[in-house]
Amino acid sequence: MAKPISIEVWNPSGKYRVVSTKSMPGTRWIRLLADNDCRLEICTETKTILSVDDILALIGDRCDGVIGQLTEEWGEVLFSALKRAGGTAFSNMAVGYNNVDVEAANRNGIAVGNTPIEGFKMNLIYYDLYQSTRLEKFVTAYGQFLKANGEQPVTWKRAATMEDVLREADVISLHPVLDKTTYHLINPERLAIMKKEAVLVNASRGPVIDEVALVEHLKANPMFRVGLDVFEDEPYMKPGLADMKNAVVVPHIASASKWTREGMATLAALNVLGKIKGYPVWGNPNLVEPFLKEDATPPAACPSIVNAKQLGLPSSKL
Repeated sequence: MAKPISIEVWNPSGKYRVVSTKSMPGTRWIRLLADNDCRLEICTETKTILSVDDILALIGDRCDGVIGQLTEEWGEVLFSALKRAGGTAFSNMAVGYNNVDVEAANRNGIAVGNTPIEGFKMNLIYYDLYQSTRLEKFVTAYGQFLKANGEQPVTWKRAATMEDVLREADVISLHPVLDKTTYHLINPERLAIMKKEAVLVNASRGPVIDEVALVEHLKANPMFRVGLDVFEDEPYMKPGLADMKNAVVVPHIASASKWTREGMATLAALNVLGKIKGYPVWGNPNLVEPFLKEDATPPAACPSIVNAKQLGLPSSKL
């Protein structure tokens, strides 16, 4: 028999049962759920990572939605259990969702949410599948500002290939999603074409970089530098990486500010609440500021559902 899981309950008489597998920063996300007729159960277990059995115990026989963490493996077992319990929504409290088997969620009709944030883009030469007109306008305007103040203006250029960026850039910042096409995107061949004194920053997911190849490149090129907040086999690093003087590594805490984490908790809660309430999906998941205004009622929409198209969910016209 599974060991009982300790929980904290908010709004015990709520119509909808929502489970959070971990306590999250702030209280706004709690208020939003409780004020919308949700009984919220927050796991208070002291263990860092819950097992599948732990989460199954939390889901129980009736559960409308779950807010989970990037450290949990969400696949067929958990999604089918959530479906049997009457659930329709799961949201990661994370931008990424490589811990989620989205196909399993699709099979069980479970909406999968994430918590995107709009990044501050500093690229002057960039490669993307689609033209980033917003980035180009920003850099152009900043260049005009510098020129007006007697300084050398900056410019932008869209590269024809990613290899062009890697060859020309002094600082390379990685921002792709992690999927089959981006696994080991940075490999020995692509490391070799970068400048010997380049700076490589990974702002996406660890497996985007071949970490073994990176260690060898750092050893062979002492002026090459790398900044990592994510790793290929978290929470572990490939042998030798932590010893490199030209590598700056931190334990996946780039978003660890009070404001950011509270905002992520709010977005995760609103993803689950929106699906339970039958709200449409927000039209632009990269523009989530309307959901984060403390003194305003959030839009009646799910901020970001990654499998909305597969499930045929309607889009917000707001």
